[in-house]
Amino acid sequence: MRVALLGVSHWHAKHYYAAVSRLPGRTLVGVSDPDTALLARLGAELGTATYTDYRALIDEQQPDFVFIFAPHFAMAEVTAYVIDQGIACMVEKPGGMNSAEIADLEKAAAKKNLHVGTGFNFRVSDFYRQVIALTRDEQVSWASFRFIAGFPSRYTETGNSWMLDPSKAGGGSTINLAVHFFDMFCEFTGSQPTEISALMGNQTWGMPVEDYSSVSLRSERAVCTVETGYSFPSTPSKPYDLLFSVRTRAHYIIGSRSGQIEVYRNADASLQELSTPSLGNAYWYPEFVEQTLSRFERGQAPIADLRSLHRAMQVVDSAYASSRSNGQIQSINH
Repeated sequence: MRVALLGVSHWHAKHYYAAVSRLPGRTLVGVSDPDTALLARLGAELGTATYTDYRALIDEQQPDFVFIFAPHFAMAEVTAYVIDQGIACMVEKPGGMNSAEIADLEKAAAKKNLHVGTGFNFRVSDFYRQVIALTRDEQVSWASFRFIAGFPSRYTETGNSWMLDPSKAGGGSTINLAVHFFDMFCEFTGSQPTEISALMGNQTWGMPVEDYSSVSLRSERAVCTVETGYSFPSTPSKPYDLLFSVRTRAHYIIGSRSGQIEVYRNADASLQELSTPSLGNAYWYPEFVEQTLSRFERGQAPIADLRSLHRAMQVVDSAYASSRSNGQIQSINH
């Protein structure tokens, strides 16, 4: 399979090209980015062709599958071009600046009956799989997610300072991090939130994007809170402040940074402890990349499709609207 990556200066791209380069039967035929110095380094490191224009890469290399990265304001344009060329792809979340852009991509992909996924890589994690296994037979009544990432300076240090400009990124931790948990809420509960309220702030760093966000969701089946931010003094061994909790009809599930998933049973208060290499999502990129390409090769649906991304981005849009109105509840008509 011929694979290409577009927009490799994006801070997530390294997880993908590193994984692709190690997979048997996958050939990395090219990478693109406006950063010529980065391209020179990656061309030598990966032994692949480099392009400053992603259109030229696609035209010359004719990849079978494309991973798409770009500043958020450019993601929808790049993805629309790849879809128009009839090439299967995965676009990193959030895929664009708002749900309307994702809706247009979803329609374009459906028109061509094209395999297009998105980067909800928590879906291959141990925590996600454990909760999904339990919730097949048990309804979720509430969930809570806290994911506080490192300082925003990491974006400047990695050449992604556009992440701190709301006109280019769409916002801060809500569009960047919380979108994962909006997706998990929908998947765990089998429902879509219809009421959203949110409050956000930038008091930690005083930057234009929010560095803390608290979003409340309610569907006809469940309620949820999602906290995200850019304020944890992270290290390579402890990159995040994480705590995930899910209440089902018969169980209470906790995932914490300690690397344990605790499953408590209502009937007798017994505890089952499951070890996981990581509750966070960075660890799971190699498996996510492998599954993404294998599912396409086998003719299976993406791990997460554009419908899932559109659904989560509707919550993102409503959360920002709520915060702008001092937490007023926003309704979503799905």
